Amino acid sequence: MRRGALLHNRDDIQQAVQRVAAEGVTNGGWPWIPYLLARAYAALELGGWRPIRPEDGRRPEESYSDAVWRNLREAIDLEPRFEVARTWLVSLLVAGGDRLLREDQRMLLEQDIGQASPYPDALLVWARHMRTRRQYDSALALFERSATLGGDISRLALERARTLRALHDSAAASAAYWFGLEHLTPTGRELYRYDLAWIVGADSLAVFDRVPAGEVEGWMRRFWAERDAAAANRPGDRLSEHLRRWVVAYARYRVRSPWRRTMYDGIDLFFENADCLHLARDLYNVLWQLPPVHAGDLRGREWLLDHRGIFYLRHGEPLQRFGPSPSLPLEDFVSGLPADTPDATQAWTPWARGSPYEHLGRVAGPPGLDTPPPAGPPRQNTARFTESWLYFIDGELQLVHFRDSYAVGMYAATTLASVLPYEWHSPGPWLAVAGTMPEYRAAAARIAMDMSRPVPDRMGSCWKELQAADARSRADVAAALRSDSDSPLLVHRWQSVIQMFALGDDRNEKAFVLLSFALGGDSLAMEALSDGRALYKIHFRVVAWEHASGRTVTVDTTRQFVRESVIPPGSALVAFLEVPLWKGEWQVAVRVMQGSDSAGAYALRRSVDLTAEPDIALSDIVLGIAGSPAWRATDGLPFPVNAIASWPAGSEMEVFFDVLGLAEREPFRMTIQIQALDSRTPGQELKIQTPERALGPVVHLRRTIGLANLPPGDYRLTVTVEAGSHRATRSQVVRIAAPQ
Repeated sequence: MRRGALLHNRDDIQQAVQRVAAEGVTNGGWPWIPYLLARAYAALELGGWRPIRPEDGRRPEESYSDAVWRNLREAIDLEPRFEVARTWLVSLLVAGGDRLLREDQRMLLEQDIGQASPYPDALLVWARHMRTRRQYDSALALFERSATLGGDISRLALERARTLRALHDSAAASAAYWFGLEHLTPTGRELYRYDLAWIVGADSLAVFDRVPAGEVEGWMRRFWAERDAAAANRPGDRLSEHLRRWVVAYARYRVRSPWRRTMYDGIDLFFENADCLHLARDLYNVLWQLPPVHAGDLRGREWLLDHRGIFYLRHGEPLQRFGPSPSLPLEDFVSGLPADTPDATQAWTPWARGSPYEHLGRVAGPPGLDTPPPAGPPRQNTARFTESWLYFIDGELQLVHFRDSYAVGMYAATTLASVLPYEWHSPGPWLAVAGTMPEYRAAAARIAMDMSRPVPDRMGSCWKELQAADARSRADVAAALRSDSDSPLLVHRWQSVIQMFALGDDRNEKAFVLLSFALGGDSLAMEALSDGRALYKIHFRVVAWEHASGRTVTVDTTRQFVRESVIPPGSALVAFLEVPLWKGEWQVAVRVMQGSDSAGAYALRRSVDLTAEPDIALSDIVLGIAGSPAWRATDGLPFPVNAIASWPAGSEMEVFFDVLGLAEREPFRMTIQIQALDSRTPGQELKIQTPERALGPVVHLRRTIGLANLPPGDYRLTVTVEAGSHRATRSQVVRIAAPQ
């Protein structure tokens, strides 16, 4: 048996099963017989094999995992003080993490808990069970008792952190989290890694795995500090938010009776077989691999959280939900049985567990048959439940969709869908999200037009408007699956435009980031002064993070803006803020608010380049328009920054930037090029090229560019400077707006 497990040889393990079963014929009451059978079936389950024929000691409808628990219980029933079996039982339950305990597992564990000196890890498992039942005080007491009896203090510290956060004690939760890292053990490191694996990709986990044991705490502090900086948080906020997300996800989004859904090796893909809609197979393959699994977890095939839970752990509370599922009874965590709601998946379990045939992630018929046998699940097309979640991630709105599926659960919108399902007879989900993005607005308009016809068109998935929305949906899903996000939750987002520009030269101790703000007056609260003027108090928090060192620079300030009158509707308050930095590669995040953290504006720029090149370098390009509020540029003169970053068609664009590192009177060539981002935009590109000569190590350049020959659209403006064999380039996206 051990040879088969080590060499991954199924035949060796099955021969061991036969020998043990034969021995059981003459020693039927010996507890080692069912115990060894349980070990053999555990080796088969952990080896990734599925039952293909009835083996000795396994019932025809059983999975290997089911056979393990049945035989293990039989061994302990034969000899209640069978220490080898009881120790292994607890280790299996520990490896299961926070999975719902099945009735047979609970009964076995309760026998250990009732002893005067139970195993510390048995208390750990029971504490997790109590936390699942939302009995947080009892769970906390059990975790502490486990530590007293010699349980792993590092692992228990993380468990205590989660439980304390569920009790709304954020400070104690964070302290427990760091205590576990300060006293890190190999066992604790595995649990901290598992905790990270829910929110980061394989590349980040590989970096974590290479960190020496004595440096893990420092690595983790930097990990969370970087995320605090990305959200312009106060130190510690992101870790507290992570623990809060964990509590909510595990309380709301557990898969009901997950042991009933182990027949699938992938998502049921047939619900994306509409006309003109290709299958997003790669996306679903990535999704299937997302949930982490503890080493030795016999129930690794089960979904612990549904896909909404995974997204909640990664991205937190959405800005808005559309089309939530009807209110359904919660899982009965005491008995572990599903709530009394329709879920046809359960009816197929006995057939599926005994079937060797799988196709496209579902149970299907033997090769050569186009349809599954009557006992198997039918193809799923129509969605009974849908939900759409709107997020604001790294400055971009992203909309993701969920629906029901046989693989994860039919009782709610449990499963991520690459597109929003379209049913010609029930277009409500599409109409609900019409106001989120232009693509969905156009699709909803097309659907509404079709609904006015006497005979609706059933080929809606082929409409170009729906295809554009589907493409946007898949791009949003792909981006959201890459990693977690740190954008603060702004329930009421201001109409705003925030820009960031890297300027200056560290060699002259003048490197800084310029932030320009255009804050919609309709969003701002105003205080009327006694003389009739309007006062606007606005708080800015800027956090700059240096990639190389992990150091941060924070600006936390409240500014008062006095206007002669209230900002008129459709107009904006313009402000500028300079943050001094030193040379290096930076990430800069900013939050703007008035009193409440749930309203305001947020922006993040992942890469702000203030590196001092040894040859020549360019600052960022600052763009303006005549008549805009002026900022004092690095040449000491006012420059009219276009804070709304949009130019009327036919207007003129002001351009300002610095050229750094040239010798005095050194010649160079400057090129300014404007190209349409969309190749279908009519009109020619604009290109200006001029010879120049440096007046010193820092050259301040201003240019005015006429836009009369460029039609409305989005463009990329690129500035290139060449001096001999040296070259430097910077670019920026600009928008030319159609006349109102």
